[in-house]
Amino acid sequence: MRGDVIPVVDLSMKLGFKSNKINDSNRIIIVKEEEIVAGLMVDSSSEVLEISQDDIDKPPVSKSNELLDYVEGIGKTKERIILILNLKKLLKH
Repeated sequence: MRGDVIPVVDLSMKLGFKSNKINDSNRIIIVKEEEIVAGLMVDSSSEVLEISQDDIDKPPVSKSNELLDYVEGIGKTKERIILILNLKKLLKH
């Protein structure tokens, strides 16, 4: 980022999925959590959304699904349900 070197995390691999080959639809989303700045490589990205706090529910509780450890909440829009990741947990390891 403008002369700074930042680590990039393959989000698929971090969440326990098989890493896909890099192609033109991949994107790197720059995130900042407290003092940590990192890039998250994702398969694609189409837009940025604002979701009000009233439209965010707590995630379901599951002891057998490690993916849910990284989910902060579930956002709802008219058309979709969006998983909101907990960046602190995601970037911790």
